Amino acid sequence: MKAAVTPSPILRVLRLAAVPVFAVATFLSATGVPSVPPSKVTPPADNPADAKPDANTTAPKIIIPPATSTATTSTSTTAAAARPPTAASLAVAPMRTQETQWFSIAADETSALAFVAEIARETELCFGRELRWERPAATPRIEAVLTRPAHANWLGHSRIEVNRDTGRVTLRLRWADGLRVSEVEEALARALLVAAAKTLRPRDAAAPPGWLVAALAFETQLTRASALMDHQIRLARKTPPPTLAALTAPAGDFPDTLRAPAFWFWRHLRREFAAENRPMREAIAALVCGEPLEKLLAREFPEMMRDPDRRAVWWPAGYTVLTRESEALVQTPAESHEYLENALRFVFATGVDDELCPPWRLPALHGLSAAREAANLRRRTLLRDIWRANPVWHNAWVASGRFLEKFCDDSTDPAELVRSWETAAAEIETARKISTEIRQLLGEK
Repeated sequence: MKAAVTPSPILRVLRLAAVPVFAVATFLSATGVPSVPPSKVTPPADNPADAKPDANTTAPKIIIPPATSTATTSTSTTAAAARPPTAASLAVAPMRTQETQWFSIAADETSALAFVAEIARETELCFGRELRWERPAATPRIEAVLTRPAHANWLGHSRIEVNRDTGRVTLRLRWADGLRVSEVEEALARALLVAAAKTLRPRDAAAPPGWLVAALAFETQLTRASALMDHQIRLARKTPPPTLAALTAPAGDFPDTLRAPAFWFWRHLRREFAAENRPMREAIAALVCGEPLEKLLAREFPEMMRDPDRRAVWWPAGYTVLTRESEALVQTPAESHEYLENALRFVFATGVDDELCPPWRLPALHGLSAAREAANLRRRTLLRDIWRANPVWHNAWVASGRFLEKFCDDSTDPAELVRSWETAAAEIETARKISTEIRQLLGEK
């Protein structure tokens, strides 16, 4: 491990600003600052004064540019903020299209088209990653149309239509200022579930349950924001799961508070089907076409559902296993601090009782082969997990690993070993000060 020493805390803070975006976002989400999907969610306006600020960071909104008339070039209006409609803006602009595996998306703005197409691809990825469910060649693509408010003659932000003769599914999105990203994700997820179910049950009416739509949409959101996944893992470990009755009961708009539990249940259900080597496509089609979850579980897992004790713990136990075995990508500063403290805390047998040995006492034990072997295990653990270290504590991890590396070498000069620990101790103290300053800036204790 290579040592990396930064001259001062000020330079540390400056260097922190240059770390990868996902690492900083992870730190912010884990320390209480809500995560927001990437900046492409809200395209910048040509004129900053025209842009509308979005205060709802947990449910980002899309600023929709007005439709362009045929006489107006798209370059000047693509990123413009929403304005009151005019006769020119209400004119129907030429529609552009883009195809994905399951969708054919139409919009009058290139930026909007690219944005929705990207979410559509990520939705398809989450849906097909384990199910291996590709669109049959004979099945027409879902027609997703981004419709301006002046031409949207329905209630709500989206509407799904199914052509009984051709089987084509059409998704109409009310492309208006204030549309939330989560609403786009849910509309695409709902349309994809309907189209997929129709490939197996073409004659049945399709209406996906709210929890299933929310689960697929939330998984898509987590795929697009790794820092949010870290936050959800930590949150799930502190929050008990809702009952299946509570998860499947909501009618109408699915509550935001149940979106994350729906995602964990969706993962749990997929794992249970995989463990039993059961195909899941028909089960999903049955759910989308109206079969109650309890009935489906009784058919697919009859032994478990007949046993009241097993049935009672099936979902809570699965939730606990999933959230405990999932590893956050990047640690919070507090987690990195605790991890390093544990890595540098040794217990050796000295005489009758075991004795706790702090790292600054290690140089005195350099001659003991057992101490060097124990230190080598800790060094390898640090090396294995250093990619998860919070940026604030990265240098402290590196310097500590370098110290352990020198300690494991029986030819290291004792004075050099002491200097190596002093360097590591200085890095640890600097990281502790920066962590304290950040907590103070965030108003934390």
